[in-house]
Amino acid sequence: MAKKRLVFVYVLNVLAAFAVVMLHVSLDVFSPRAGGDPKWFASFFLQAAFIFAVPVFFAVSGMNLLDYRSKYDTRTFFVKRVRRVGVALLFGSAVCYLAYGLFPGDFWGAEGATLSVKGFVKGVLSNTVNDTYWFLYTIIYLYILTPLLSLAAGRKRLLEYLLACCAVSAVLLPLAAALGFDRSYLDPLFGWGAFANVALLYYVGGFYLARYVNRPEGFPVPWQASAAVYAVSTAAMALVSAASNGFVGFNAVPGAYDPYWISIASPLCMVQAASVFMGAMALEPRFSRLKGRGLSVLVALSGASLGVYLIQMPVINWIGHRLFWPGYGWLQDTVVRGLVVFAVAMALSVVWCTAWGTLKGGLRRLAAAGRR
Repeated sequence: MAKKRLVFVYVLNVLAAFAVVMLHVSLDVFSPRAGGDPKWFASFFLQAAFIFAVPVFFAVSGMNLLDYRSKYDTRTFFVKRVRRVGVALLFGSAVCYLAYGLFPGDFWGAEGATLSVKGFVKGVLSNTVNDTYWFLYTIIYLYILTPLLSLAAGRKRLLEYLLACCAVSAVLLPLAAALGFDRSYLDPLFGWGAFANVALLYYVGGFYLARYVNRPEGFPVPWQASAAVYAVSTAAMALVSAASNGFVGFNAVPGAYDPYWISIASPLCMVQAASVFMGAMALEPRFSRLKGRGLSVLVALSGASLGVYLIQMPVINWIGHRLFWPGYGWLQDTVVRGLVVFAVAMALSVVWCTAWGTLKGGLRRLAAAGRR
């Protein structure tokens, strides 16, 4: 019997892709301007509202992959991952490298870019072609660990032990440092390198929440409660970050911005990401009513979401050079610009996925005809 598709996963994929775009159109938050620039505050609040993006991506990946042994062997697991993420990393890097090198005047930050095979290889190895691809390098690291992590998939207590180790090393230690505690007193005993990457917490946590928490036999959480937790955690991130950076009020902007409280290592982000993940799970009965064309569109958008991750920065940088053209003034608003970038990146990705799928289908038919 075929396993039932979980529609909330498609929804989370699209939501996470949109959230990533909103984070990247608001990067001016890292360059605060004195005097209470309203655009800076818009970016600040967007960062708080959408910082769950990559944590949710990691959580969905962990939920789907940690028990891969029930579906196929380890060799097949790695073949599938190389085909999807490895190829995507190289393809996306190549597109960015060529676009910035061939048309440096058309993209923000590409001035003076040159093309060479050696430069491309060095750029891929050092993540300097498009540094927002850091999450792809991180997910590859998680894939390397997955054959070991999968052995704990059916053992709840072992998963809880893994989560506890990650929480101590990747969340509680940075929290103690942010609160002023001298980290040198903690690192010798608790600075475990194997668990220090917070992405591992989200990766294992996504599987744990889906398997053991938000289920009838576990502790089902209504979506309204998750929505309330999201709102509270988002507001708390904004307030604590504002206070810790020394600005309270629109006329008190600091000269520098410390993003700790609005980052994926923040405990408040962990709560926010869990609320988004669990809220979507709780809405699965409603999402599962989607049929026909509506479901097909959602599946197509979900499948194209990786493409949005790959090409959003070139789109943002291309639009960046055109924000001050006559007739483009409305794009200067961060929220509207994010919507435009997401729509353009998603459209390009859907077109590519459709064309690539059609090409692969045609090649398979030709190969089948040749064997007959």
